[in-house]
Amino acid sequence: MLVALAASRDDETGEHLIRTKKYNLALVTRLLQIGFYLDQLDDSFIENMCRAAPLHDIGKVAIPDSILRKQSCLTEVECAVMKTHTSIGSSILQ
Repeated sequence: MLVALAASRDDETGEHLIRTKKYNLALVTRLLQIGFYLDQLDDSFIENMCRAAPLHDIGKVAIPDSILRKQSCLTEVECAVMKTHTSIGSSILQ
């Protein structure tokens, strides 16, 4: 539900969240293939990691559309606002 909310704000964020989930799955698959972290990478861990990965940008739901969807470079002030999405996301998930 939270991921769908973030994805609905702008197409790039939605696509990024999908790519992030796929990247995490590819990474963990490769780690298993080469035998790293076998004692930690059980099915439950992998499922939870892939489910949680898209939540890393959930704080972007609080960023104004004028910044989130801006096509050109962000100003310093806009960059500062964009950087707040991490702490906002942390608050949302707590």
